[in-house]
Parts: sequence; C-alpha cells; structure tokens
Amino acid sequence: MPRSAYFSQRVRTEHNLLEDIVIESIKIYGFDCYYMPRKIVSLDTLLVEDTESKFNSAFLIEMYIENKEGFEGDGVLLSKFGLEIRHQMNMIVSSRRWDSSVGAWNKGFSNLRPSEGDLIYIPLVRGLFEIKFVDLETPFYQLSNLPVYSMKCELFEYRGEDLNTGVKEIDNIQTALSFESSYHIEVPAYGAGATRYSDGEYIKLTYPSGVIGEAKITNIEILTGGKVRLQLSNLKFTDSKVHPLTAGVIIEGKTTGVIKTILSISTLTSEDNLLDTSGFGTNSILEKKAIDILDFTASNPFGDPAD
Repeated sequence: MPRSAYFSQRVRTEHNLLEDIVIESIKIYGFDCYYMPRKIVSLDTLLVEDTESKFNSAFLIEMYIENKEGFEGDGVLLSKFGLEIRHQMNMIVSSRRWDSSVGAWNKGFSNLRPSEGDLIYIPLVRGLFEIKFVDLETPFYQLSNLPVYSMKCELFEYRGEDLNTGVKEIDNIQTALSFESSYHIEVPAYGAGATRYSDGEYIKLTYPSGVIGEAKITNIEILTGGKVRLQLSNLKFTDSKVHPLTAGVIIEGKTTGVIKTILSISTLTSEDNLLDTSGFGTNSILEKKAIDILDFTASNPFGDPAD
C-alpha cells in the first residue's frame, strides 16, 4: 500500500525545526572555524587544475568535528618524497548557516555550496584543511531534506598560495612559509667596472605601488648576454603581507648599494627545463647518477634501440 496521505515529511515547519535543532547542536558542541573560498588566478586547461590561486576572504562560522578519537587518514608516514603528514577529518556545517554566513556574501566566487579546494582554518588545532569531498546526502533525507553539508578534509599542503584574508592568524601562515621559500629573478647586466651584488647580501624591494620588502641573496649567476640571475630567500614585507614578485620591482643592495630592476621571474616550468649549470638545483646530479642505471642512448625507448 502507498504511504498514508495524512502523514508527510514535506512540512516546512518540521524542516525548520530540524534545522534549528541542528544549528543549536553545532553551536553547543562545535567550534568556530574560518571558511576560505578559493579564487583561481591561473587555470591549467589541459590538466584542469589551478596553477595559481589565492584566498582573499575568511568567513567565521561554527562547525562540528565528526572525528572523536583523533585524526583519520594515513597519519605521519615516511615516503620517497620525505616525511608526510596526511591528517584527515570530517567537518559538519549547517546548510542554512553556510548560506547565510558565506553564500549570502557571494561576491568573489560563484559557489552555491562548500566546494572542493576551499580551505577551512580550525583555530582549535591551528591548522589549515583543504576540502577534498563534499557529501551532499548525509544524513540521507531524514525529513525529505538535507540540513547539513558533510565535508571530508585533509591537512593543507601550502604551495605558494596568496593568503590575504585580513585574519592575522591565517595570513601569518603564508608569511612564515614564504619566509623559507626561494625565488629566482633576472636583472640587467653589470656595467664595466660597476659594483656587483655580494652573495648573502640583504636587498631592499620597492614595488611600483609603494610596497617595501626585504630579501636575502643566496646565489648569483651571470647568464648569457651578461644578465644576472639571483636566488632570493627570506622574503618579507613591512605590511606583514606577502606580495608576489613581479617584473618592474626595484632591488637595492643594503651593503653594496647596487640598484637594479627585476626583468623576469623564473617560474616552476622554466626551472624544470634547466638541466645543469645553474647551481640552483640538483637535477644535473640526478642525471649523472641515472646514467649509471638507465640507458639513454636509445632514440626509441619503447622499441628497437637501433630505431
């Protein structure tokens, strides 16, 4: 027999009551978190992945941590890439609260729900977590509606994203990690008999917009045509934010007083094409070791070596 027509799960007042109870429960047992929507700056259309992205806003909202006995996932493990930390957790957020706290301010992104790739900062563990999957049907239509979003999150691995959310605790993550990063730049050639930068020297960065920064020269190379290639590290700025290096930035040696203008920035792709001579990487060392193991003389490695 069909269901009774006198009992319905589609009563809006019942839905509202369930959502109110869910919201109150999360407010009692949950934690304040920051939801950070991802804004893609550059998209790789071949692999359909972002090559550059930034996070310019953080929305404070309460969430419930579903894990009761600690992090899930593979935990801490030693792989061929070194020590990796793969903590995972499940986060629950009310769909109504997300719509009102995040979706209502839908200015810089077009998501109508939590999206994979967005970040969640959890002050409780002082960690950034990336949303890997959003389950839109858990719990499964208890009253013919879906009152919450269930998000499977993994500890975020920083890859040079721009964090300018206005929340100092979050923005300091980029400042700390970028402080340890290296950047490769090219500047015009030295003039005859001119003073040169010294290895280990600190330089002042002056942006066209007036932003002032500081960095340390950790390697110097003279390129073909006389241009100078510098490796910079310990990059930091007076406004405590991190600004990407761009052509046109003026650099001035604090010890030597040499002033140059950045011509270009070496990207990850251009770095991958450098096989030796630069002194900035170990790819030439790896190549020499690989020659003793692999045969690179074959022009057709998938067929007859004589081809």
